[in-house]
Amino acid sequence: MAHSGRLTGAFVCFTVAITLVMIFPIYGFGNQVEPYVLGMPFSMFWVVFWITVEFFAVIAFFLHEYGGETSANDELGSPSTSTKAPPAANRSARSGSLAGE
Repeated sequence: MAHSGRLTGAFVCFTVAITLVMIFPIYGFGNQVEPYVLGMPFSMFWVVFWITVEFFAVIAFFLHEYGGETSANDELGSPSTSTKAPPAANRSARSGSLAGE
């Protein structure tokens, strides 16, 4: 993750840009009722479009930064995939205490 600082700066700039297109004065370009796009007034389409763009861009930023990396559990074998059973003494102690109560 040597490029994390540069990528964080790009992500912040992108987020600010997306926010600006949905508020005044840039929103004025999309603040119209007509034309209707996909059955929505243009102003609603404008907001939905930019939210969709931001959604896919956040996925792209995430994959660019963390794509192809594995966690420590994946490399060492995660505990959920381990076939090692608990020691027999622990099993009998637990079952004995429940049966005695």
